[in-house]
Amino acid sequence: MTSVQQQQIEMLRASGQSYAQIARSLGIPVSTIKSFYSRRSPAAIAVQKHVCKQCGVPIEQKSKTNPRLFCCDKCRALWRYHNIVKSCRAQYPMVCPACGSSFLAVTKTQKYCCHTCYINDRFRKDDSHG
Repeated sequence: MTSVQQQQIEMLRASGQSYAQIARSLGIPVSTIKSFYSRRSPAAIAVQKHVCKQCGVPIEQKSKTNPRLFCCDKCRALWRYHNIVKSCRAQYPMVCPACGSSFLAVTKTQKYCCHTCYINDRFRKDDSHG
């Protein structure tokens, strides 16, 4: 493995890519990348920077804990909201009862396309109740 490839691996890993993703993008076997990381010194591993998957802000990691993927709960919620459809295997075509638009539901019981439609349909004021 060349020093250029090592730098590319470091850069891709710092951006949050997995070993398999790095192997595919560089055309190197996954086992080679795993070996590269297992042979590194502990000082080099400590210098490795982690960034938030949503906003890209550097994250300070605590020792002896699982690495943090997000800088705050807001970023975690935003990333999950925007990526939940990608991670689900099954998607169900539905029509929103509030706005009438068609959308892909994540579960069979999902009725509304978004939280706003749910709130508007569930809590809308009826003129007959005064």
